Amino acid sequence: MAEKITIELILPEKTFKKIECAKAIIPAFDGPIAVLPSRAPTNLQTKEGVVSILDNNDKETAKYFVSTGIADIANNYCKLIAEEITDAKNKQ
Repeated sequence: MAEKITIELILPEKTFKKIECAKAIIPAFDGPIAVLPSRAPTNLQTKEGVVSILDNNDKETAKYFVSTGIADIANNYCKLIAEEITDAKNKQ
């Protein structure tokens, strides 16, 4: 079975969504960052943009708009904290 990662999208007052997936792409000021299993630990500042959730075949299964914030990535877990998060697939 393939390794998974967990992405936790957090608003100041609560957890918005917690997702288990194969990988995710998050918007960072230095460019998009791939969050993969066994990635080296890192902390970074995120910029306004889209977080893409991908399956083992790199098919996008979900996406979320996030405002600027911070991300902490370690041990197959990514906590992304932002002031605003919305489900991009349901936004018109």
